[in-house]
Parts: sequence; structure tokens; C-alpha cells
Amino acid sequence: MIVIGIDPGKDGGYVELDELGRVRFQSRLYLDRGIDRLDELQWDQVHCFMERAQVMNREGRPTSARSMFNYGQAFGEILGRLAAFRIPHTLVRPADWSRIMHAGTTDDHNTKKRSLQAARQLWPGTSWIPAGCKQPHDGIYEAALIAEYGRRRLQGDES
Repeated sequence: MIVIGIDPGKDGGYVELDELGRVRFQSRLYLDRGIDRLDELQWDQVHCFMERAQVMNREGRPTSARSMFNYGQAFGEILGRLAAFRIPHTLVRPADWSRIMHAGTTDDHNTKKRSLQAARQLWPGTSWIPAGCKQPHDGIYEAALIAEYGRRRLQGDES
């Protein structure tokens, strides 16, 4: 079973894990180019976990209506592609996956830092820096955490 994790949005990420939880593919999420890998996967051997769309705040301020519209549009496009390729999927709340996946990280109010710390603990040799970039890409490592959360749920492990 291949488990896909998707962190949707403009700066999102896409990650595939194998049945043992090893990262087999990672990428930034380029919606304008489609999710090319979906047509290569056999839908009966895949399950996708994607972060549920919700209203977000940036630095304590609500995001703009235009930004939320674009986010919602991207979210809908991904759902459409999953349906077109008949890939089973589950939507997860950010609070649910992060509560489990951030366990054991330092108590920092910066969730992106906690996510990177958790990803580095789970996959110590993995680089989260895409080609041409200098910093780890939060959409990718958070997609990996979403996929691992989903993989554990499929195996009946809720911790």
C-alpha cells in the first residue's frame, strides 16, 4: 500500500510513503502542472490523506478573501483529480494530524518548526529542500507527516 500525503495550497507539498513508512517520492505541489504521479499509481494500492481546507490566519490576522478563494479552488482541483483517478482519500484536520505527529517535539508555538523537527526525527537522512531552494519546504515535510499520520491510521495505530 502506498500512502499519499498532500498539504494543499499555493505552497503545498506531495509525498508518497511505502508500507514501511519510507519516503518514496516528494515534491512541491504544482497545481498548474497537475499531479503527474497520480496517473502512474494503481488506485487499489493507494490511499491519500489530505489536509482539510479551513479558514486560516497568518501571523494573527485573517487571510484575505482572495487568498482563501484561491486556496479553496486548489483544494477542489485536488479533490477532482483524486476522484478522476479513483484514488480513495481521507480528509484530516490539521489539529488531528499535528497533535499526533508533533508528539515528542519541543513545546514551541511555531507549528512549522515543530513539523520540521518531527520530520527530521522520523526520516533522519531525508532532505526537505527542493532543487533550487536553500530552505526546507514546509509543504513537503508537512505532507510527509500527513502521510505518516494516515499510514498509522490505516494500520490501526492511533499514536
